[in-house]
Amino acid sequence: MSHKRVLLILLLLLALGLPAAAASLQLGSTRPVPGGVSSGGSLRLAGAIGQAEAGTLSGGSLRLNGGLLWEILPTSSETLTFHLPMLLQGAPYTLNESEPNDYFFQANGISRLPVRVVGQFDGSAGTGDLFAVSLLPGQVLQVRLETDNPTGVQLLAYNPDMEEITRDYEAPFEISFAAVSSGTHYVYAYTPGDAANWDSYLMRLWRP
Repeated sequence: MSHKRVLLILLLLLALGLPAAAASLQLGSTRPVPGGVSSGGSLRLAGAIGQAEAGTLSGGSLRLNGGLLWEILPTSSETLTFHLPMLLQGAPYTLNESEPNDYFFQANGISRLPVRVVGQFDGSAGTGDLFAVSLLPGQVLQVRLETDNPTGVQLLAYNPDMEEITRDYEAPFEISFAAVSSGTHYVYAYTPGDAANWDSYLMRLWRP
């Protein structure tokens, strides 16, 4: 495949993919690379529209590492090197569990992923902590719960119809599932009353 054809394909990928990524970030403003014509050897580049400047742009839990498109034409052999933008998922934010969250309509909402949830079991109350997260069909959610006291702990997941999807009774507590339908899914950190477990826990939720 000729270098001109490779360059054309990469420019088309940039034109199709980057504006959509920038729109989903809702950054408010971007700094486009100035248009114009660049040439070197037998190649000619006219306008890299919508490509972010080198550096990092962020919005919500996402980061966009922008870069420039350039070419290297050594004398010995012709080689093209491209630095394309990369969309990365950001570091998790921390959500402190808030009572009451014992029933589906009281579930603590999770606004974005990944997230670290800091909570405490309900002891002799025999209830648990519910968390709500929106998923699209096919999206996979992974959940891991860590605690110094695993007595009576159960980690469960429910679909938008509040039907159980999966659960884990034994440490290390970890569940994973793919959403069948879009809507609010629920994660439940539960301990029965006879376990009298008042210990704290750390729960992580993320999409692989």
